[in-house]
Amino acid sequence: MSVERDDESTFSDLLVCVLNHRRSAALALVLGFLATAAFVVLMPVRHELSTVIEIGRVGDNAVESADTVLNKVSQAYAQPAVRTVIERHPEFTFVPEVKSSNPKGSSLVVLTSVTTAYNEDVYREIHNEVVQRLVNDHLRVLTQIRKRLELDLNQALGKAEDIGDQLKTLSIQVTTMDEEKKLVRRQLDQISKQIDQAQTNRQSAGQNVDNQAKALTLLMVDNQLQADRNRQSVLEERMVVGEVNEARRLEQQIADTKREQSVQNDRISGVRAAIANFQETRAVVPPQRSLKPVSFPMAARIAIGVVLSFLATWCAGLFAAWMERIRARMLAQG
Repeated sequence: MSVERDDESTFSDLLVCVLNHRRSAALALVLGFLATAAFVVLMPVRHELSTVIEIGRVGDNAVESADTVLNKVSQAYAQPAVRTVIERHPEFTFVPEVKSSNPKGSSLVVLTSVTTAYNEDVYREIHNEVVQRLVNDHLRVLTQIRKRLELDLNQALGKAEDIGDQLKTLSIQVTTMDEEKKLVRRQLDQISKQIDQAQTNRQSAGQNVDNQAKALTLLMVDNQLQADRNRQSVLEERMVVGEVNEARRLEQQIADTKREQSVQNDRISGVRAAIANFQETRAVVPPQRSLKPVSFPMAARIAIGVVLSFLATWCAGLFAAWMERIRARMLAQG
């Protein structure tokens, strides 16, 4: 109980000391409130400035991986961009900071900086400078890729034209082969008639062979009949074997050429799609300020100022009492 009373008396004594020097305490309180007001009013509000960059793509493939772009931004682009902008604004007394990040699983790079309204335009210039450096770097790569794709497209179109010419040639050959079939059929019909006529003549000549002249005529008829039969055999073999094989060869060649044409058309479509989906690196979201500030909210700053003001009031009262005791001791000793 005595300890509690000592504590109470001690606290009471301290409170009495402060009250006895209320003028000093009040002055400290007023100064604390003024300092709080100045802190709240004069401390600049800080916002986050962010820029979103989309990495260029060719079809489904990015020009560079997000990690590579992040390394380039942090090590090769940010500091030179800061120096370039600072040279245009010599009134800057500190080095601005630009951070970069990559949202997981995306082809985006986000530049962020914390700035006040007074310095916002300078930070915007820095972000735009970083974006432009990255765009110029990727543009060089994308230009080379575009030229290669255009060259591939021209080669594919030329190849497709050659394949089309081959199909036209094969079609002409098929037409020619059909005409040859008709011609062979006419020749077979003609030879068949000749053979029939020769056989009739042979039978007539063979009935009255009573002299050498008739025997010679019969020999000539037999020779012609044999020649016609040989010619008939050649034409029939050509119809049955040669032209069938040629038809199969042309059919197979046409099928192979059409398959090659289909592959070539797919290649052309793929290259054209890649060119159509050619996306350059760009800032999809230009530098913009966050809606909410990133510095201490005003309510928190006021609360901290009020607490510090009361602490200053308490300390001022105690300090005044302490100084009074020192003066009294010095007078007593003097």
